[in-house]
Amino acid sequence: MSSKESPENISYGLYGAVLAYILRKAGIIESKSFAGLIRETLTKPTLEVKARPVLEWIKRFAEAYIEPER
Repeated sequence: MSSKESPENISYGLYGAVLAYILRKAGIIESKSFAGLIRETLTKPTLEVKARPVLEWIKRFAEAYIEPER
């Protein structure tokens, strides 16, 4: 990701990277690349059910602890 990206694009990139890291460490996914993650998502229908609690936690954390830009 380039430093010329908008803050919104950078934040989504960080969100995705944190999500992938946590899912990998928790043993929910095996992928080591973005392409592998996409393939795994398409072939594991239960992945969303397992990932949802992680997604919700990251969202709540961001909303509670990260102040919005003013």
